[in-house]
Amino acid sequence: MFQRPKQELEYLHAKHAKLSHTLGEIQKRLASVPAAARPWQARAIEQATVAHRSMQENLRLRDMVTEQLQVIEALERVLAQPKSMAFLSNDAVWQLAILSSKHRTVHLEKLLDAQCAKREHEWIRYGLHEVRSSCSEMRKVFIETQGSISVVFLMSKHVQLPLRDMEDTLWDHMRTGIHDTSSVLETHHPNLVYLSELVTLPDPLMPKLEARMALRRYIDPGSSSSLFVWRSIVEDELYPFNAAHLIANVKGWALVEATGENATFVQSCIRMHLPERSLHCASIEPANGTLTELLLQSIETNSARASRRMEDAIVALQHDLTSSSS
Repeated sequence: MFQRPKQELEYLHAKHAKLSHTLGEIQKRLASVPAAARPWQARAIEQATVAHRSMQENLRLRDMVTEQLQVIEALERVLAQPKSMAFLSNDAVWQLAILSSKHRTVHLEKLLDAQCAKREHEWIRYGLHEVRSSCSEMRKVFIETQGSISVVFLMSKHVQLPLRDMEDTLWDHMRTGIHDTSSVLETHHPNLVYLSELVTLPDPLMPKLEARMALRRYIDPGSSSSLFVWRSIVEDELYPFNAAHLIANVKGWALVEATGENATFVQSCIRMHLPERSLHCASIEPANGTLTELLLQSIETNSARASRRMEDAIVALQHDLTSSSS
């Protein structure tokens, strides 16, 4: 079976210990450097202090991970049963990001409304309100171990486009996906679609990553902003996953705000959890940390590809708007 979050966390601990040891060796060498180079020594000490605090935090998280494992194992026992969906209530189905063959639009709306409500928490958690207040551009990708292991991508960017043009461009971009394997499975209404996407991970020995993504656009014609929300579906009764694939577990938010008549500020937060595994993938056992490292590489590559495609679309639209106004 794939490594549990506990094993992934232990891998990160080991990697942390190795880096801390390396830092210690560097500090020993820095002790003999001339006074003129002492600022570098102070910086190394500061980094070691931060590393120590990180280790203490990871120890605290171990208990949290144990509790998460108990919940995950209980759910896996239920979902491993061939007719498990029949024993789940309607609310339990959508809350677990599962789609049955009935009430699909209603369940997708409920799932994404719940996801929408979590956006404010994520913005506070990562200081995105402060970034917005200062109108600063930023891009970050990092591994987070709070509660469960995930790769987080944060982005803030100025775009010289009117709000409605920007939100339409972003929506078109999201609906088409960033891979040639992307396809629309269902269009529930103009602002709610259900996509399928197949991603090849950087390691050719690993199974492909299959993503089923529910996308929702929340717009208000009288508002100066619009919100985009997406969430992975981890089981689908109508469109079963390929048994040989990993199952993506991703959630994300993008907020587009008008900063002027022809200018917007776009902020995005994406969280990619370790993928679910199908029962047919149980024989594959990657080394500790493999999935975490692969997800980190994947989100870096995919975000760069998405940024290039989005930038091309923005430049083309800016050119069209300039031509039509001249």
